[in-house]
Amino acid sequence: MNPIDSAIQTDIKLPSPPAIAVRILEAVNKEDSSFDELGRIISADPALSTRILKVANSSFYSLPAKVDSIQRAMAILGCNVLKNIALSFVIAREMRFESKENFDFDLFWKRSVTAGVSAGLIASLDTAEKLASELQTANDKLRGMAFEDSLTGLFNHRYFQACMDIEFSKAVRYQRPFSLIMLDLDHFKKVNDRYGHPSGDAVLKQVSATIRQTVRKSDIVSRYGGEEFTVVLPETTLKGAVLLAERIRKRVEGLEVGADEETIRMTISLGLTTWEPGSPAGGKADIIDAADRALYASKRNGRNKVSFVPVAAPE
Repeated sequence: MNPIDSAIQTDIKLPSPPAIAVRILEAVNKEDSSFDELGRIISADPALSTRILKVANSSFYSLPAKVDSIQRAMAILGCNVLKNIALSFVIAREMRFESKENFDFDLFWKRSVTAGVSAGLIASLDTAEKLASELQTANDKLRGMAFEDSLTGLFNHRYFQACMDIEFSKAVRYQRPFSLIMLDLDHFKKVNDRYGHPSGDAVLKQVSATIRQTVRKSDIVSRYGGEEFTVVLPETTLKGAVLLAERIRKRVEGLEVGADEETIRMTISLGLTTWEPGSPAGGKADIIDAADRALYASKRNGRNKVSFVPVAAPE
């Protein structure tokens, strides 16, 4: 097994990002290398490849499983020249953990690492950017097929589950509030029965568009299944989640969808829960269960309302 595959499959405790920066910078400074004004490597002693590969295998893979952005990773690592050494690692690491479904993420990983290390070093940032561009095109197509609901254009249930893994783990790691809204169209079956499925589909599209227009850019809206939707709310307190849920409820209540010569009006029931920093972590299943119970509390209590259920403490 080659050292890259070995590093991928090995789960070991590794240094924190500041230590990573120091070690890689030390490796660079100890070798006979030169860089242009943009921090791109012009020439490097062959031994630098070996040293960087060793440092990368032992520490670069230890970046957090979800790197928020390449810019943030570069800020953590703290040096422009690291774009040259590390950009492909950062992109690959981020994309690999973006989803539980690997698709061509493994291909991206191997190609980018090969370009960055086994050939010596990336000669310029253009190499990494070209790889990123090539694979981004393929990834966009794959994400569209794998994670998008074909009717509404929202994320689908599969993406929601992957998103919950990432976002809730991040909330626990950084001790930030995290909320989840689940909502369901009231008496939607009657719409299909009375007006037909094409009109029902039109309602789902309108409701989806309304939710998406109401939430913030940082919120993740998914079609959970049928007439049920979810809104993942990172960095959101209970108060913020309630305010947003009420705003969604009122806007959907005001919708009018044409069906032949009639107008369809809908209401929704919403349930939400919030994980607060310092609470027992549990898992995403506990969050989903609490929001689901809150949703059914709204339905039991007359529909067209928002209910809250706290996350149950893990046993």
